[in-house]
Amino acid sequence: MKKIDPNSNLYKIRHSLAHVLAQAVLEIRPDAKLGFGPPIDTGFYYDFDLAEPLCPEDLPILEKRMRHIIKTGQVFEREELDQTQMVERLSKDNQSYKIEQVEDLSAQNETLSLYRNGPFWDLC
Repeated sequence: MKKIDPNSNLYKIRHSLAHVLAQAVLEIRPDAKLGFGPPIDTGFYYDFDLAEPLCPEDLPILEKRMRHIIKTGQVFEREELDQTQMVERLSKDNQSYKIEQVEDLSAQNETLSLYRNGPFWDLC
């Protein structure tokens, strides 16, 4: 599988779209647990833990929400936090998978950053 350059515009667009997808899912399913959503060589994806699975009828709704979010022109802003701050934020939103990721990244001495676009934010 060909790797996409993380500094390329295509990578950044796909990464941003993964965030927009997660934002749209949370708007229609506020109890969704966010997994991981990286850009990949063929596009992007995002894993969700949902009480009820998405069905084909949900896809046009999500696409419409994503288009609306994109049209609002949200700006993506990066912020670095320490482990305690990040876990506090994620705990408030009940995002247990992201807390696990923070713990893993912290154990590897990785920088913890989040990206905010409008009311949505996510660990990156």
